[in-house]
Amino acid sequence: MSVSSSSSLLLLILVAVFSTTSILGFSTASRSFISRNNRAIGRSVPPKVVQRFTQENSVPQQLHASQNSNQDDPLTDRRKLWARVGVRVAQASIISTLVAVWSRPVWAMKRSRTDGYAVQKSTTEWKQQLSPLQFEILRDGGTEDPYFSILEEEERAGSYACAACDTPLFESSQKFHSGTGWPSFADGLQGVEVEAVDPFTANLSGSELRCKTCGGHLGDIFRDGWIFQGTPAAATGRRYCIDGAALVFRPEAAGEDAVRGDLPAKKSKA
Repeated sequence: MSVSSSSSLLLLILVAVFSTTSILGFSTASRSFISRNNRAIGRSVPPKVVQRFTQENSVPQQLHASQNSNQDDPLTDRRKLWARVGVRVAQASIISTLVAVWSRPVWAMKRSRTDGYAVQKSTTEWKQQLSPLQFEILRDGGTEDPYFSILEEEERAGSYACAACDTPLFESSQKFHSGTGWPSFADGLQGVEVEAVDPFTANLSGSELRCKTCGGHLGDIFRDGWIFQGTPAAATGRRYCIDGAALVFRPEAAGEDAVRGDLPAKKSKA
């Protein structure tokens, strides 16, 4: 799921953008990158623009200017140069780490959604049982649009089960409105399987959640529950961000029908 919705990830994105801008502003490699890409798409940068860009961003010219301004103190000049190198190396390391972590959902949790699970069916059988949206999420690991599911706005007492195998997954007492657009819970039941990842990845980009019975994809868990003060998540420190289409809600009150999470929300979000 989009990792994208919490305040912590937004802050990381801003840091990455700032770091990228800084590196491109000082690196001569950026000029060759721009030149290569312009040639690749059949466009060329006007020579005057290239010349002006080169003059304004030339690292040797900057170093020469720095040396002229510190002719009387070469030791200070060297220290400044090493400091700049250290900052740029740190920026490059941060960006590389973020790229690796944010690309994790592409390759993480690749083990079978069938092998090792109690409920096993063929792809054809799942497609016959589930709606197209349910199949996309539960069996293919997809993600619904924010505020799509009718269960995002559900507030009645009851329980939430897997739409594929009916395994109990969440209680309404742990549900809260996170503002992300997906049904959110502070804790899950025994039927929820959490992807095993290292602490760094778990804190930065979360872990995948599956149904422990059928292996169906449910969503992701993030350790930013402390942000949602006044909700159950503040106590657990966790946010289970779930695709509503992967769930079926069963009201606690007698006589009320179950609600499929792949139905669209009644309220429209601007």
